[in-house]
Amino acid sequence: MKKFALWIQNALLGDLKNVDLTGLQNDDFLIWKTATNTFVREPKRLPPGVTSVVGDSGDVFLGNATHSTLASAITFAAVGSKIILLNRTFTENIVLSKKLTIEGVGNSSNIDGTVDFQAGSGKGAVHNLRFGGNVTVDSGVTDLIITNNWTASGVTITDNNPGAIDKNLYSFNKNEE
Repeated sequence: MKKFALWIQNALLGDLKNVDLTGLQNDDFLIWKTATNTFVREPKRLPPGVTSVVGDSGDVFLGNATHSTLASAITFAAVGSKIILLNRTFTENIVLSKKLTIEGVGNSSNIDGTVDFQAGSGKGAVHNLRFGGNVTVDSGVTDLIITNNWTASGVTITDNNPGAIDKNLYSFNKNEE
């Protein structure tokens, strides 16, 4: 049996008992139309090139995000996917072992935990977010792009590629003093 995710917006759960789920696709919206007192199915739309949006559980419930944790978005993302972080604090330690692009919307997109780039994460990118914990790039990771980010006071970005610092790009990262 295929499992479907229902994104419910502006509705009471009791109103679902008479909803026809025929043709419902994974990540579709069910939008409550007060004028007709019915649900209407609408496909989930993400910005072009974006495969996941991470927010809090309220964002997921309202259909503004696909995941409430960055770790979940990473787990379900295919290699080469782009993940957007909303203006939230994500208190979690992140391990990246595949090529992904993770983009915040500024220093209010905050990863308040460690970030470890492991083998497989090369050629990925991280932009426009705030690191609240130390960032480590494991040996052998190359062609990683970490740009336009903020780091909390005392947080470091460490590249463990001895003699290969030019294999990864770090630019315009700001440390909060």
